[in-house]
Order: sequence, then structure tokens, then C-alpha cells
Amino acid sequence: MRSTLFITVLLHWYAFSQKTGTFDDHIGLEKVFKEYIKAIDSKNMDSIVKFFDHNDCTFHFGENKPIVINSKKELLNLFSSWINSPRSLFVSTKLEELNVVPVWDDVDTKLCTVDATYSRIGNGGAVLGRGRSLYHFYREKHVYPYRLLKKWKEWRLYMISDLAIEDGTEFSD
Repeated sequence: MRSTLFITVLLHWYAFSQKTGTFDDHIGLEKVFKEYIKAIDSKNMDSIVKFFDHNDCTFHFGENKPIVINSKKELLNLFSSWINSPRSLFVSTKLEELNVVPVWDDVDTKLCTVDATYSRIGNGGAVLGRGRSLYHFYREKHVYPYRLLKKWKEWRLYMISDLAIEDGTEFSD
């Protein structure tokens, strides 16, 4: 009888401790995003691709057709092309504005966007260009029994799209 009461109380505590409908990870997602920017600045492909969903990811830059990635190999090829292009000739990124906006906060899944305005900085400290992009992240819960140890999986990028900025010196990933 005591064990049944204990299990009942434990299950009620667990059920009512689950937050739904209130996004509570602004700081966590902002930290992940800043780590992603550091990986971009380092131009280390292995560090960069760990932030993405390798099976379903979309990039949309400017007026170009969206690029849909369906494997880690395709993602590595995309970033390899970027690293060998003039667009990667910067040494650091200065974040000018960063807005974390929850899109969907479900019991098992969270969707969020990061609206970032940034400058790419060259070797001499000069601003090479400015950009604004919308980074789409998702996060899912682990399945049992691992969920008992760690509730949520890591944030993953599934889409990046450019947004217009007004001063005409746009520059994007």
C-alpha cells in the first residue's frame, strides 16, 4: 500500500512538473546560437554541421531557389563550397541584434527562431558587410528511458533564410 501511494505521488509530481505552453529556454538557445557563430567564424566544417539536422535542412539566400539538404554529405559539400568562396573571407562575426522568438512550444517539441543582424569583420577590423538572417531551430524530447536522465535533445537548425536590411551592405552565410 505504501509503495502504491509513493508511486502515485511520484507520478503526479512528474506530471504536474512538466511545463507546457511557456517557452523557458531563451538563454539556452541564445548560447547555442552564439556557439554556432563561433563555429562559422572558425570555418571548421565538423563544428558547423553538428548544429544542423542532417536529414532535412533548408537554406534560402536572396532571390535564389531554396537549397534543401537531405544528408550530412550534402551539408558538408555545401559548407565546403562556402568555405572556398569569397563569402567566407572574414575573421569574425559581430552580433548587432539578436531576437529569440518562440514559434511552437509543445509538450514534446519546441520550435524557435533567432532573428540576427550581424557584421562580418575582416583582418584589419574593418566591416566587410552586414547581414540579417532568420535561423530556425527545433528541439525534441528524448524517448524513455533516456528521458529520465536528460529531458530534451540539443537544439538543431533546420532552416536559414536571409532577411533584408536597409543600408545596402548585405552579406550572408
